[in-house]
Parts: sequence; structure tokens; C-alpha cells
Amino acid sequence: MGFSPVVLPEMGYWQVAIKALRVGGVEMDVCKDGTCRGVMDTGTSHLGIPGPYDQEVVKMLTTPAGDMLDCRLADLPEIEIELEGINITLYPETYMRRLPLREDVNVDSAKGVVMPDAKELERSELSTTTTTPVPGSDQPEAAGTVPRVCRPRLMPVNMPAPLGPKLFILGEPVLHRYYTVFDWAGPSIGLAVSNTKHNLVDRSQQTDRIGELPKDVDVYLMQTNVDTSAGHTPTKLEPIAETLNPDSEDDDVDEFATMQVAATVVKKEMKVLPHLFDARLQQRFR
Repeated sequence: MGFSPVVLPEMGYWQVAIKALRVGGVEMDVCKDGTCRGVMDTGTSHLGIPGPYDQEVVKMLTTPAGDMLDCRLADLPEIEIELEGINITLYPETYMRRLPLREDVNVDSAKGVVMPDAKELERSELSTTTTTPVPGSDQPEAAGTVPRVCRPRLMPVNMPAPLGPKLFILGEPVLHRYYTVFDWAGPSIGLAVSNTKHNLVDRSQQTDRIGELPKDVDVYLMQTNVDTSAGHTPTKLEPIAETLNPDSEDDDVDEFATMQVAATVVKKEMKVLPHLFDARLQQRFR
């Protein structure tokens, strides 16, 4: 087990200095100025990378899914986070999402981790799942024609000084792979690769690049489009041009709408003779 000293403990976070971030052995620019720090956070499901540097890493680790059912089996490079005295190494089985998604669907927060201003706290604004339809997405699609991609569990971190701006959040992708010790006496953080079946797998012997869906789970992806209108009518004292002006300060108003969709799924089971099933598998992977 290696230990890394806690920096700026007076701020109240278990944070360590990060010397470098590498993807596939290539050092990223984000930490070359020596100001990067990372907070260990057991309540974060993603690996947080300072924005906008996260965009380059996401692009490097996003890949077409093809026939893949488990994105953790994708042939992608490792992420290496160099700390003082410890090197954290993450592989696709730790940092990738399990299920592939349509390429026009984004389930991450657009803002990532930010320091909310007074307006946002007053509105209790939440940035959650977003869907960006592509042109023509309202047309019926034939089965198997919708491109799907595998994406990493990364998110942008946009925190101001003194906590930011070069702040990483070391969440579940790190803590699921590493046994972590929080030493009050140092204070320092100790890390060692945990003794789990996932960490004991020899990655050089991995041949399955397709995987399977979670057992006893059926996944149905559905998308619907909704058109809304503000219903705002200009008064006699309010010029129409100002009402339609997207740069007007008066237009900076959030609107909220709710929608409920009911879907009925009918599942039909079909028995296939063993020899026919084998023939279909051979045809699929030929």
C-alpha cells in the first residue's frame, strides 16, 4: 500500500496533489502547471476531471458499440492518475458505463460539478438527463440501424478558487478498484489494489469483447419528442421585436414542464431448436 499526503487539510477535504494525468501513456495538458488536486469522494459515481479538459478525455474513450452488450469489455486505453507516492491506474471495466447508448442520447449532467450561485440555490435547479435528438430522428428506424456508442463515466468539474479550478473528484471508478485508507494521523490517504475477482482477471487473456446484458434484466430504450410553447403575448407597451429578441435580458427566464408517458411492452417467448440456434449464432459471428 502506498500513501499520499493530504494537501490543504484546513479546507476540510481529503484531497491529494495530482502530478499528472495520462490516457494510454499520453500525458494530458491539464496538470502540467502543477496545480491539480483530487478529492476522494465516496458519494460520486463518476470520475471528475477539470473542465474543459474532460472533453478531450471523453472523446478519446468514446467508441462505437457495434454488437457489444457490455461496454466494460471495450478495447480501450488505461487512465493513469499520478499522485505523490502512488499511481492510480484505471481500466475500461472500471471507468466505462456498462450499457451502450444511442449516440444522440446523453445521460450526464451538462454542467458537471459547479459552485451554484444565489439564483440557482433559490430555484433549486437540477441538471439531469438530457436528450438531444438528431435531425430526422422522428422518422421510424429499422431495427439495428440506430448507431450506439460506449461512453466513460466521466464528468466535468468547474469549481472556482480556492478549491478549483484544477480539481479532480476521485469517485467510484477509483474507489471500486482500490482499497482506501483515510489516515487521520498524517493526515494521508493510502491506496492498494483491492483483492476482488475483477482485479484478479488477467486482461491479456480477455477474448470476449461482446459480453451480455445483466441477468434477469430486459432493457428497452424509448425516445419521444415533445414540442412546447411559452404562450407569452406582448402587450401594447412591449414591442414585439423585444419579445422575440433572444439576447434580451427579460428572456433569461427558466421554464419548467412535466410529462408522463405510458408504455406497454408485450414480450413473446419463442422456442428455438438447439441446432437452429447454433446455426443462427454461426451466421451472426461469421
